[in-house]
Amino acid sequence: MEKKIIAVVQDIVKGRHGKYVVTTSKDVRGSITFSLRKEVWQEEKYPEPGTLVVLSGVYRKQNGWRASTARFFRPENEAKH
Repeated sequence: MEKKIIAVVQDIVKGRHGKYVVTTSKDVRGSITFSLRKEVWQEEKYPEPGTLVVLSGVYRKQNGWRASTARFFRPENEAKH
């Protein structure tokens, strides 16, 4: 089973390829980013700074960590975290 990472949204940035989110987590050194494209961000509403999110499919690229999918941290996640 793939490990899911709990992260905190720090900023939303408009980049060359569209909007993306910058997060930090105590489990990973440095920031983790993810795209707000529908195939990555699994929610209807965009996150805000300070929001907890669940990241999966995290991998390293030359410029830093990326997440393949992301969603809001929900009450049902509390028991697993």
